[in-house]
Amino acid sequence: MSQSIDYSILDQPDVLRVIFSPRKGWTPPPPKATDFIVPIEDDVSIACRFYRSGHSSPSILYFHGNGEIVYDYDEVAPYYNKLGINLFVTDIRGFGQSTGTPCYSNLVSDAPILLAYLRNLLEVLNYTGPLFVMGKSMGSMPALELALRHPEHITGLIIESASISLGSLMATFFPTLPQDKLKEMEELNLERVRTVRMPSMFIHGENDKVIPHELGQIFYESIGSEDKRFVTISGAGHIDVMAIGMEQYFSAISEFVLRRMPA
Repeated sequence: MSQSIDYSILDQPDVLRVIFSPRKGWTPPPPKATDFIVPIEDDVSIACRFYRSGHSSPSILYFHGNGEIVYDYDEVAPYYNKLGINLFVTDIRGFGQSTGTPCYSNLVSDAPILLAYLRNLLEVLNYTGPLFVMGKSMGSMPALELALRHPEHITGLIIESASISLGSLMATFFPTLPQDKLKEMEELNLERVRTVRMPSMFIHGENDKVIPHELGQIFYESIGSEDKRFVTISGAGHIDVMAIGMEQYFSAISEFVLRRMPA
């Protein structure tokens, strides 16, 4: 098991106010979708929505980006379902119907609890397909953490619009943070990423101004898997990757997931 990272250096009020954009909200689940409230600790729970395709279909545990909530995926999930993929979307503390206050430390520490919950749910409901994990932007942090710490339960990793250069980014935007600690965090994160061996796919917008395309490529080049792919969506920025490159986006996900189904 890889060495864990102490993210508490980033859990400063001034940093969190800038980085996290909690939004509340709820919609009734659409057909073939079910809501789940996952207990995390005393007085803290995470809202999730399971968009079902089929009992033998592969499932994706999905961590969304900042500013989004689970219920934004009511219009997105049908595209996954049409591919024959179950989609289990999780919120972040303080987002949607979830309670608690978000920070970097619990963004990562909540992920194994959500994974365990979904694995138990799939078993109880007799869903037999393989399990993948996917993270978009900020959601890449919990997704990567699961790939590092629980690879025995995950068939593949999908990363969208993300970077492993968190320390450098934080040093740029928050120069008052301890620079030596940020450099240490970045070096350790690179070491950890090199230990990932599972199949991995990266999707990134060509014109991303938030997380530049070259940082996504560094993430891809650094990961230790020999079975990996980098998909560039031409003309896309940070938040419109799927909208601009929808056909290419879902074709890549379909090929990555479905070719790893058991024979």
